[in-house]
Amino acid sequence: MKLPIPLILLSCGFSFAMAQPNSESNVKEDIKALRAEVRSLNVRLERLERQLHSQPTQAASSSPAPLVSWHQPSNWYKVQAGMSRSQVESLLGKPSRVDRDVISYVTLIYRGQRSGSGHISGNVQLDPNDRVVEINVPVFYSPGN
Repeated sequence: MKLPIPLILLSCGFSFAMAQPNSESNVKEDIKALRAEVRSLNVRLERLERQLHSQPTQAASSSPAPLVSWHQPSNWYKVQAGMSRSQVESLLGKPSRVDRDVISYVTLIYRGQRSGSGHISGNVQLDPNDRVVEINVPVFYSPGN
């Protein structure tokens, strides 16, 4: 059975017209939900900002920040050949990077910025038995040098 084109268009238009109020109400519900979410986020933001502003600010002190353990030259001079990796890390802290080579040697690499010295880097090489065989102490500069 063939329906005339105007009847088909009319029925499509009727279907679209019937869908309009439903989708319009969905849009209104979505807008209402979004507004509620924005209100909720605003309340959360205000609470977080109050927390941030109520925390005491850290005033600049005349004493320098504490040094990272590997930034202290005296700790490097305590590292000795034959020490284990755990002994080294107890003196210098966790390395910045660990490299392993083909014959199972491990190099603990320590690098970063140090006030007064700029970028510094040192390393400790361990043999396959996890014992220190080589120590390369960073070059530390004293202020005024």
